[in-house]
Amino acid sequence: TKDTVFDIGSNTKDFTKLAILQLAGQKKLNLSDPITKFFDKVPTDKAVITIQQLLNHTAGIGMYAGRDDEKITKEEFLQRVLSAPLIAEPGKEENYSNPGYGLLAAIVEKLSGQTYEQYITEHIFKPAEMTTTGYALPQWKDGQIARSYQNDNEQPSTFDLPHLPDGNSWSLRGNGGTLSTLGDMYKFNLALERGQLLPPDSPATLFSLNDPITLVGGNGVHYFVYLREPATRLVILIATTEAGLRATELERPLVALALGRDVTIPPAVTRMDAATLSKFAGTYTVPPDAELNVAVKGERLLVAGINQAGFNLLAGSKRGNRRPARQELRVIRRDRHHRRLCQRGAQLGQHLGLGGG
Repeated sequence: TKDTVFDIGSNTKDFTKLAILQLAGQKKLNLSDPITKFFDKVPTDKAVITIQQLLNHTAGIGMYAGRDDEKITKEEFLQRVLSAPLIAEPGKEENYSNPGYGLLAAIVEKLSGQTYEQYITEHIFKPAEMTTTGYALPQWKDGQIARSYQNDNEQPSTFDLPHLPDGNSWSLRGNGGTLSTLGDMYKFNLALERGQLLPPDSPATLFSLNDPITLVGGNGVHYFVYLREPATRLVILIATTEAGLRATELERPLVALALGRDVTIPPAVTRMDAATLSKFAGTYTVPPDAELNVAVKGERLLVAGINQAGFNLLAGSKRGNRRPARQELRVIRRDRHHRRLCQRGAQLGQHLGLGGG
């Protein structure tokens, strides 16, 4: 329902960016400030990194500073990020970075004198009347937070992950892990439209309210999509918690339905038992000299190159055998990769007599 609590993933970064823009509006920082203004003992290679580069993912910092399920303190986080080698010269190229937004969260805490969650609750959630968004501060009730599912197995919620007394582990703080509801995220959209969260003379905006935008957060099991098309005054919010049905697969059909366009209904799924599927198991030669192994696992038919992990061949059966990805850019790339695999799977399916579904 609109009141079910779920993980919005990397959409947390929108709150972090808003917090930084608010502090800029209060003249507590400039977007051109180097991080040496906020952190001690910054190595020479990182001394030129600016807040703007952190916001734009152009600071040259890597993608991760730890696993989602790893409890990391602020001190440990800063030591890891500042001592790690850069993957690019600051300002030269875009490389999606979760730790970059963790640094921004640390700056928010330093300048505000509050924890990250206290700040965004007071300055973003309360003005937007978002009463069911946060992490450690809300008093969650039993059964209020949605569980995720992968291959029919229940997965822990983000709140079940190891965390600190004042909020997320610093592997997630500022870049992911925030819990919210569809109702609250729609209130966030309305607050942005009404200009409630940034001063009129703000040096920048979260994103243009006049251009279409799609923001995606997810970890390979649960996903959240925020889609906005100003020309049609259309806003769509989607949350999914099943690895076999991702919000990213629903956005385009839902847009078409909302605009009264024709939508192709997927064909009905025909279930086959293991005995039937086993007829297709074996090793297949693919010209000119490649070999593919097809194996049965439960109700799934997996195909893989020799000595490689398999991907699911059957449409309609549950996915989730891929390594999770948390951030939206990685998700988009993985979707493209998955489409290529599905195309190959469809071709092989036709070869096996399974049809192209």
